[in-house]
Amino acid sequence: SLKDPECMEQHPDTIALEMITDAEAEPFLALSDVESHRRTAVYKEHKKQLEERFRQILLAVYPKLEDHILSIDVSTPLSVDFYLKRTAIYGLPHTPERITNPLPRVVTKIKDFYLSGQDVTTGGWLPAVMSGALAASQILGYNPLDLMCGRTVIGGMYKVEGPPSNTSL
Repeated sequence: SLKDPECMEQHPDTIALEMITDAEAEPFLALSDVESHRRTAVYKEHKKQLEERFRQILLAVYPKLEDHILSIDVSTPLSVDFYLKRTAIYGLPHTPERITNPLPRVVTKIKDFYLSGQDVTTGGWLPAVMSGALAASQILGYNPLDLMCGRTVIGGMYKVEGPPSNTSL
């Protein structure tokens, strides 16, 4: 990993690459005995097809990598289930209704209770960070017009007096 200097010293000119996509669990569940973790030949063949498809996609973007790929490992929702005891690596399902909702829901029906995290917008660490900015914007009273006028959350952070005391909660 680029984050580990010792790894770069031990393995110069080598890098790991990760490609992630969303997949429904049901088709994979039908190809395997989930309880025993035994994978059928059809499941294994499907993984090989996925591996080749990912390879094609990668090489379409980075064709010079073709002679440098040492290994490819494909995980499926069943792989995730083996380690996490659930079939999804991210939180809520990525449904069209959720993705196309124009208003991320940081505000709740509970007074002064706001949400943040990947499930406010969409999956991943960057959307989780952005949801924190959305929550802060809501708490500080910002709206989309403020952004167009140059008023930002970072600029307004000096207005935050600090965390509430236990007695004020």
